[in-house]
Amino acid sequence: MQAYGDPLIYPEMLLTIGETDLFVPEAKGLARTLQNGLRKHFAEATVEWVDCSDLTQEPFNLAAPAFLDEDTGMCALESITNSNPDYYPYGNLFISEGQPGQVLKVQAKKRINMGFLSALQNALYYEYSFNNPRQLVGLGGTFVMKNGRAKHHVLPYSWNARLKAAADIHNWLHYFVLDAPLIAVGTLVSSSEFYKAISRDSKGYVISFA
Repeated sequence: MQAYGDPLIYPEMLLTIGETDLFVPEAKGLARTLQNGLRKHFAEATVEWVDCSDLTQEPFNLAAPAFLDEDTGMCALESITNSNPDYYPYGNLFISEGQPGQVLKVQAKKRINMGFLSALQNALYYEYSFNNPRQLVGLGGTFVMKNGRAKHHVLPYSWNARLKAAADIHNWLHYFVLDAPLIAVGTLVSSSEFYKAISRDSKGYVISFA
């Protein structure tokens, strides 16, 4: 199996393709870690395992009624029919069989510090990846923002190889402020070292997890 430090090169494509393993934490411990992490940044926060509701219905309208993967308990968000990875170098996809089962229900109110996704990633990092950056935990899912405003960024299609500092990246991205209600989907990985490793290839990178 390819690790992200040992990529597999496909000459016919402008992408580096690699593979790495994900660590699957114990279920109760994962919920506790996320809840404790969120409570450092929100006045109210709860995390619990529940049966997944039908995600093809309002307000989510996803492609499958659930997003449980039989092996990892994570999420899938749309049907993928094209096996060619050379579709868009910044795709951030989570793929599963869409089977029903238990999922993590996360609720947070009244932000006092870090943002929602950053707080989740931060909690995972210090619990699972701080002492071992190659031990990665991935989360994927959908969430509803019921109140407030959110600042989102969109990546331009063309990669700028001259991006060397945080200020360069900030100026390169396109930012938008969106009002609630907002339905969002996405993924995250526990260690920022993972992102640093794959970003060294300015032509693009496709990574798959097992």
